[in-house]
Amino acid sequence: MLRACGLKDDDFKKPLIGVANTWIEIGPCNYHLRELAQHVKEGIRTAGGTPLEFNTVSISDGITMGTDGMRTSLVSREVIADSIELVTRGNLFDALIVLVGCDKTIPGGVMALARLNIPAGNRGVRRGVEFLKRRQEPDGTWYGRWGCNYIYGTWLALSGLAAAGEDLSAERFQRAGSWLRRGQNKDGGWGELPHSYDEPGRKGMGPSTPSQTAWALLALFALGDTASSSVRRGVEYLLRNQRYDGSWKDDFWTGTGFPKVFYLRYHLYATYFPLWALAAYRREESRRGTRDRVSVADLSREPTERVREVRP
Repeated sequence: MLRACGLKDDDFKKPLIGVANTWIEIGPCNYHLRELAQHVKEGIRTAGGTPLEFNTVSISDGITMGTDGMRTSLVSREVIADSIELVTRGNLFDALIVLVGCDKTIPGGVMALARLNIPAGNRGVRRGVEFLKRRQEPDGTWYGRWGCNYIYGTWLALSGLAAAGEDLSAERFQRAGSWLRRGQNKDGGWGELPHSYDEPGRKGMGPSTPSQTAWALLALFALGDTASSSVRRGVEYLLRNQRYDGSWKDDFWTGTGFPKVFYLRYHLYATYFPLWALAAYRREESRRGTRDRVSVADLSREPTERVREVRP
């Protein structure tokens, strides 16, 4: 089959290097990647490998904003990661290079690299780990960019470090867990207003929202905390505030356009992330078995005073 695509006998004697390209003609962030891929493939050939380029998807927030197309933006990260992983595993590549260029393709590409046990720029991953360590603040937190703010950044940093194989039992990382537990609101949720971009002293402060509560829970899960009272209270908050149609709603701005300039309400944040957090919790619950079990099913049968309204 590959001979029909132009490969010769000698090409099969060399390592097959996948080149995952998120090039797309829709939007400027990834528009140049096709041209860049030509240089990458030439470098692979010069180094003695056989490059095999393949494409994936890209969604632009700037283009889809204010339309139903915005519903596709956040989930595109998972689709990007899944597609890169599938093509790489399916073709048994010896190594992989990923070309990315925006806030959806970059995390999607990194997620795929973290899942694959092949050479894939491990030096780059290590440099990323060192970057995160340098940027960690004394209280254990990280600044966030696309969500408000330190709750979001701390969750993503911890998740990335865990995927890179870092030992998160180290005191410097557990500090982040302590910060999250201290900042939990009385209702069991977490919240943070955009004011923290202007006044870092207000980090982690704000009325609870479903999306930010989910980020905090996912951060605690990354740290190995899946059964503490903080976790249980956070899960209870999400279940108590789920709406009658199964969705959640953020009553405050939780998305960041440009810090100190403008902020967004990504309407699916409020449902996508709680579902993610509850699914992760349920997996941990099943892994623990009956010992110290805190059942999502049991919690959902408790009186929850759910808001019985249907999203317009």
